[in-house]
Amino acid sequence: MKKALTLLLFGYFLVACSMTSKQSDLDVSLLQYEKGWRWNEIGVVLQFHRVGSYDVASINHYENIRIGDYQVLSSRPLEGGRILQQVSLSYHYRDDVRIKNTTFDVIWGYDSSHKRWYVESNLPIIK
Repeated sequence: MKKALTLLLFGYFLVACSMTSKQSDLDVSLLQYEKGWRWNEIGVVLQFHRVGSYDVASINHYENIRIGDYQVLSSRPLEGGRILQQVSLSYHYRDDVRIKNTTFDVIWGYDSSHKRWYVESNLPIIK
């Protein structure tokens, strides 16, 4: 009985550690993604998007934009362990000082084969 209880507790411990690691990875990914936007590092932002969800023209477009603020307005879980964030972004173009704002959704999913979080949604459309 003692041995079974010990194995059961050990199993719970392993599951809890796994969940904590996944949550920790999410926290780090969210922070790095936000910093990429805030510091105008489109290369960092793109590391979280799957290849093919953007094109070279959009990368060049984003390099001409300066981000003023990146703010997560809300966050909620979706089915399948995914997470939906609603984000507000203030920005301006290098040659235009008028501040513009946009709101968009960021859907995060976990890739268990690579053990990392990625953005399932496309880059926001910024005009």
